[in-house]
Amino acid sequence: MRIAVYAGNTSQLDNAREYFEKWKKRGVLFKEDYFLSTGELCRAVEEKNYSAIIVYVDSDWAAKESVFNQLKQKEQDSIIIYICGRRDQWKKLSRAKYTAVFNGQPIVYNMEDICFLESYDRKTSVVLGKKKIRVKARLDVEEQRLSNYHFARINQYTLINMLQIRSMEGDEIRMANGEKLYISSSRRKLFMEKYRQFAQENFSVV
Repeated sequence: MRIAVYAGNTSQLDNAREYFEKWKKRGVLFKEDYFLSTGELCRAVEEKNYSAIIVYVDSDWAAKESVFNQLKQKEQDSIIIYICGRRDQWKKLSRAKYTAVFNGQPIVYNMEDICFLESYDRKTSVVLGKKKIRVKARLDVEEQRLSNYHFARINQYTLINMLQIRSMEGDEIRMANGEKLYISSSRRKLFMEKYRQFAQENFSVV
């Protein structure tokens, strides 16, 4: 996927670059171009076929909104423009830590590194890439703890990090670590409602 990333200042752009580099290391295929100027962005869109444009909203957004609205109307058949939330969601997630107990010892992981949690035979495991760590926790309790950090239940046994979703097709979800997970019929409606809300709060389509 080729994407363009626009930000109003270098600090936001550096945050975005760091974020996408982490995802590429996990196997998510991005090819991104970064812009600080709306003029340079518009010229690039005329020359390249972007799947999406990620826009970092800043305090000067009112002066720029018309530019992106015009761009959307002009290129509506080939690109989708998303607007990142006003809060720095990427930085917020990178600061968040997940804590649990493993073999009687406390463990701490970055929240963004968790792909999903699964529970079988009353035992819960945290999945980080290809690694699984069994923790002393109940999935129902973890679901409550992680509800503010983009996690959602897709079936009786699995709680996923929605930021780690690589693709969805029907009831099949492919995660960033390559694993395929499945949405149960009983959870489908609730999960899709939560996923739509997650998308609207973090990536609002213009």
